[in-house]
Amino acid sequence: MHVDFERSSLIRAIDYDSTTLTLKVELVSGKVYSYGGVPRSVVVEFANAPSPGRYWNAEVKGRYS
Repeated sequence: MHVDFERSSLIRAIDYDSTTLTLKVELVSGKVYSYGGVPRSVVVEFANAPSPGRYWNAEVKGRYS
């Protein structure tokens, strides 16, 4: 699953591999963060969040390895 965030000032895109449960978060700055063990339900919520940056900080960052 790949999602581009045109409306976010912080996050450019996310990529999710459902086989390995790996979520990659690409920031507007070009930095890429990778998280393992992320359930698909979290990725779907992330993709639909009104503020992807807030969702990332509250629900992903620091919660997954």
